[in-house]
Formats: sequence, C-alpha cells, structure tokens
Amino acid sequence: MVEQLHGAFFDRNSLPADMLMRCHQIAIGLYPHHQIEFPEKQGYCSYTLILVDALSPTKASKILQFKPPPFRINIAIADAAKDTYGPLAPAVKEIGSVPIDHAAASKTRLYVYEMEHITGTPLSCSTPTLKHRETLVAHFAHFIASAWPSTSQLTSQAHLQTGLIGSSIMPRLTQLAAQLPTLTLRHAAKRCIARVQELSRLPVVLNHGDLIASNIMVDARTGALCGLVDWAEGEHLPFGMCLYGLEYLLGAVDEGSGAFVYVGGAERLRGLFWGLLGESVPVLRCEEAVLRDAVRLARDVGVLLWFGFAFDEGRIDRVVDEVGDARECVLLRTFLGLNEDSRACL
Repeated sequence: MVEQLHGAFFDRNSLPADMLMRCHQIAIGLYPHHQIEFPEKQGYCSYTLILVDALSPTKASKILQFKPPPFRINIAIADAAKDTYGPLAPAVKEIGSVPIDHAAASKTRLYVYEMEHITGTPLSCSTPTLKHRETLVAHFAHFIASAWPSTSQLTSQAHLQTGLIGSSIMPRLTQLAAQLPTLTLRHAAKRCIARVQELSRLPVVLNHGDLIASNIMVDARTGALCGLVDWAEGEHLPFGMCLYGLEYLLGAVDEGSGAFVYVGGAERLRGLFWGLLGESVPVLRCEEAVLRDAVRLARDVGVLLWFGFAFDEGRIDRVVDEVGDARECVLLRTFLGLNEDSRACL
C-alpha cells in the first residue's frame, strides 16, 4: 500500500524497487523514537517523510527528504532563506547520502536532508474564503517586503546574482523572444528586453525559485501564511521576480477547462497587496514611479522565465510549446494579462 501511494518518485527516477523501503529504514535508524507520517502530496523532485517524536508528540516534528543529484539543495541558499525570511522558511541541513545500486550515471545516490516542518496545508489543497485570502495576501505582502534590504545594503548583494537564472537573464529573454509559440508572447518578451536595464535599479535579493500553490503553506482555519517550502531553486535575483506567486493567491487552474480562473474580488486583493507592499517598503510608495515600475517589470520577467521554459527534469533550457506545455502557455498569457478573459472569476 505504501508503495502504491508514495512510489511515483521512485518510478519516475528509475530507482531500484527496494529503494522506498530503504529510505524508510534509514529514517528509522536516524530517528528511532519517531513515527513516520506522510505529507498530503509528494513533490516532484524529492521523497518526503514527516517524523513525529513518539516520546514527545507535542514536540515540533521534522521533515526528512531524499533528493537525487539534479535536485540537490544548495545549503547556502537554504541558510540565506532562513536568515531573510525567518520562520517562513525552514532550517535545512544535509545529513548524508544513500548510494543507489545499478543506478543511472546521473543518479548514483540520494541526498538526505533534515528540515524544520513548516506546518499548514498547501494552498493547492485548500479553498480559502475571501476573508482568508485577504489575510493571506497581507501576509504575502509582508513576506515579499521582508527581502528589501536596508539602505546600506542596497548594492552589496549584486555579486550574488550567479545562479542558473540570474546569470542568464538576457540570453533567456532573447531565446524566449525568438521561440515562444505565439507572436503575442514573443512581443511580451521583446518588451521586457527593451527595458531590462531597469532591473539594475532594484536590489538583488533571495527569491523563492518555485513559488507555486503547492509550495505555499497556509492555515486552513484562518488563511494565515505558515511558510514557504521547497527552496531548492531559490536564487539571488532582482527584487520582485517571484511575484508571479501572488497570482496563486488570487485564483487557480480550473482542471476542467484548463484555464486559470480568478476569484471574485481578485483585483481588490491585488490592490491590497501593492498597497501593503508600499507601506512596508515606503520607497516604492513615495519615490517617483521609476522603482515601482521596475518591480512590476521584474514581476513580468519572472513570469516569462518561470513559465516560458519547460522544467524537463531540472534542465530548464527548452522553450515551452502549445502542444506539450499547454498549461504553461495558459499561465504565461494569463499572468501577463494577454488573455481577454484573464480576469474571469470563479
């Protein structure tokens, strides 16, 4: 039964049939007084266990995560996330690796990580009320604002923009402008290229690299933001490049039609977010529109870079197409405001 419910990660990575049970045995060996529980959903890039202290059930539980080499966690990034966002990001430590017998050359071992357990329900498994969404949007604005550095640090982090995305923003935008599947999308990429130098006005901060609904943990009773999980793709990038995440607070993909549908009141909630962001980062409110416009540009560049390239087992080098990547194309058009019906409501 366990294999049926949680074995997809092992099948997808062509791991030996006994690997799932080996992971469980490792968890029991490392934490002999803990009970193993399972998250509501397993992620694509890792196998996750929740460890509850059987001797002290009220004690905070831990997460144990197994990842193949392509998705290994950069501990420096994880530490930076904890330093920047405090309790909204989990503390992470690498505790070893597990060799894989008869594995493909690229997957010779699984790396093992212990993490703080960010409690709550994934937003993708929740149906917040409008009131709860207001709370969530307010908390999300605070989360985003907390990355804005003090005046003395505004230029001190630019040298950190060396990650997979940060070191290749212009080449990637150029590729999108040439290869996105529709003329409208290609023009959107070209407009960002024409203004890309404006990003240099923004501080370089740690951005979450996969700010989608399944990585946003919420309190289903109140709508409070509990935290963000899966920082493996986090990078130092211009402030605001992860703002595509706001869209998931305002709507969701309709599985029947495939469209991204906004809730009633979404535009009011969007206004609430930008108003609260301006209160937390006054320079975005009281200076000329230059900085605000640069943040909105960073947001659009983030949409293009995160949904314009297919994931393809972590390679992120192939531009999406309408046939194999229909959902990503829908999100691109919707989040960039290129659909006439992109503000339709649930």
